[in-house]
Amino acid sequence: MKNFKIFSKKGVCLLLILALTIACIGPVAKVLATNYGDGENGLKFDFGDMNGFGLNGVTIDGVLWEDKEDEFFTEDGKHTVVITVSKDGDRIPDIRYGENWNENITKSVNVSGDGNTYTYTLNVTNPEAHGFLGLDIIEKPAEGQPDNPPAPGDQDEPGPGEGEGQRVISVDFGTAQWVIDGVTVNVVMRDVGTPNNGPVDVNTRDPFRVSNFDPNTMDMILYTDDGFNTRLSLLPDTDHETCLDTADTEGGIPSPVKFKVEKKQDDGGNNGGQVKGGPDDIEFDVKFTGTHVIITINDVVVVDDADGEFKDSFKGVIEGAGNVEGTNTLRIACVFGDLPITNLKINGVSYADGDENVKTIEGGYEVTVPGAAKYTITGEADENAQVARTIIWTNPNYVPQDAEDEEWIQEFNLDHGYAYVIAVYDEEGKLINPNEYKSENWVTNENGGGVGSNGFGWIAIHSGSRVIFEFVPEYGYQLTDIRINGQKLGVSGLMNQFEFEMPNTNIHFDAEFTKTSDVVEAGSKDIVGGKIELGGALEGGSAKLKVNDVELSTDQISNFEENAGDYKVSKYLNIELFNIYYKGKDDAEDVWEKQVNDMDKEATITLELEEGVDGNDIVIVHEKHDGTYEIIPATYDAENHTITFKTSSFSNYAIASKTVEEEETEIAKEDSQKEDINKEDNQSSNPQTGDIIYKVSSVLAVAIGVFAISFILAKNGKKKERKH
Repeated sequence: MKNFKIFSKKGVCLLLILALTIACIGPVAKVLATNYGDGENGLKFDFGDMNGFGLNGVTIDGVLWEDKEDEFFTEDGKHTVVITVSKDGDRIPDIRYGENWNENITKSVNVSGDGNTYTYTLNVTNPEAHGFLGLDIIEKPAEGQPDNPPAPGDQDEPGPGEGEGQRVISVDFGTAQWVIDGVTVNVVMRDVGTPNNGPVDVNTRDPFRVSNFDPNTMDMILYTDDGFNTRLSLLPDTDHETCLDTADTEGGIPSPVKFKVEKKQDDGGNNGGQVKGGPDDIEFDVKFTGTHVIITINDVVVVDDADGEFKDSFKGVIEGAGNVEGTNTLRIACVFGDLPITNLKINGVSYADGDENVKTIEGGYEVTVPGAAKYTITGEADENAQVARTIIWTNPNYVPQDAEDEEWIQEFNLDHGYAYVIAVYDEEGKLINPNEYKSENWVTNENGGGVGSNGFGWIAIHSGSRVIFEFVPEYGYQLTDIRINGQKLGVSGLMNQFEFEMPNTNIHFDAEFTKTSDVVEAGSKDIVGGKIELGGALEGGSAKLKVNDVELSTDQISNFEENAGDYKVSKYLNIELFNIYYKGKDDAEDVWEKQVNDMDKEATITLELEEGVDGNDIVIVHEKHDGTYEIIPATYDAENHTITFKTSSFSNYAIASKTVEEEETEIAKEDSQKEDINKEDNQSSNPQTGDIIYKVSSVLAVAIGVFAISFILAKNGKKKERKH
């Protein structure tokens, strides 16, 4: 090696080998550099809950994250994430991520002058950072609370969602409704709504709401039939949320387990002075008409729906339930969603509001009755009563939690369309505050329509309320039928909005979204048809392109001809684009139309002419909205009389043509193709690392190869000179 010279034959050969190697490495490096985001190579960003805050924009290293429903992939290492969020009333936003990222991220905030917009900057400081980084928008923690509080479940690996003690427990909430001293307590879960259809899987750190719960007078109990019993407490800084991790137990929670809310017992084991149960076995004969019931005697269950079945009758003996002598306390109420009770009789005696021993509770009564060995209880539904009824639906972005959930949502799922609550009015026409009927994690769209942030919709309102919903089809689909329980909905007058009166029953939507093509409406005498290809540039519905003859001013005509140059104008047209939405019926004529003047992406338009045009070189002259003009290249099919061109703006156009020799036509086509290539290059931004490596390596390989070949030729030339 000591005699090795770079300009020897061996050196030149090695240079050639090096050039070929770099040329091969370039494309490989490009693949390696872009194959990231799988948790081992690269970073994967994902947005979770918005919690009612408005997300204005997100950039990662200056690149706009356009669709926050999709994940964002980037390379390993340091990155800068900028998130702009609006306040929600008096609630101040904050950004939360997994605890395992705390040492790798620095967070700063800048507040706008009006105090309504918060811009958070997250700097990922670890040069080797990779994996999954989930982001949530939350309400800023109170003074003294952690700056980045851990989320219960659903967090980054190996963050809080995978921490020690994290489990999934099967919990049976029964009816998910209890009446304690006249106060109705309900359980509502984020992804389930009211969990009264049997056991559900609950992550021990996932919070759920227990509405109207009073920790001073009530207890939340987890129990099993074989003796396990423990209490839950409220989560800090909340007045209605709990999770299984607050259980007062040392040995862990068994699975499955049951949940209930009951009146708090004093230290002596008495329930407000009333002994729970009693020394005697009590026989029951229960029969109700038109409603299902929950009955307790001295806080011992007689009838409930813990087994997942609603009951209107019962015969049997309850052991250790009450007193044959003295008095007993009976609580009798309808199950959630059923009509309340009226015409109540116990052992032939009628009980009603205002009676001395009767206390009215939601959906029924609490009655103090004389002791007896048997109680015969009858009643019926109050048909005139007002009860909250539910509407449940799931939008296409809802992700089922498991196979059972996937089967359950089939009845409520909307395929190829989205539903949002716009407004609810009471019977007097007064607008109802959404906080009175909406579920948790509520988000709103640009029209004010609301739904759960995960696409799960659940509201509870009284019958007789006037409800307005917005139904938005995906692009390429139209809403051709919409009903509730078989009743067709009427339009409200505003685009995509429908209204109905809430019936006295729970409902779900029967919506049919039908695949629909974009259309061209030719109103010009010289245009017989055409087509338009948008490439998904509209948010929903379909497109209608209207092509009509247009009368122009003398100045406009002069401007068109001047900008056409040596092309002769043969036809003036007004071309308009409309976003079309059907009115809940399969009628393409009676539709909502929203005019679209400009788009971010180009549309490809083909116009079919009645007759051909003079010449073989065609261009389109476009009068833009700002009064300027542009020349748009066009492709002319003389055999089929069609002209095809691309545009992203819709206004006045002119067809212009001229005759050129075939050679000139080919040159013009080549120039047009080069123009398209340059346009595409100019539109490309933020090249990936692999692209840069590939380009640099290719240039370097060519340079080395040229150098080596030139050297060989020069050396051979010198040898020939010496021979001569």
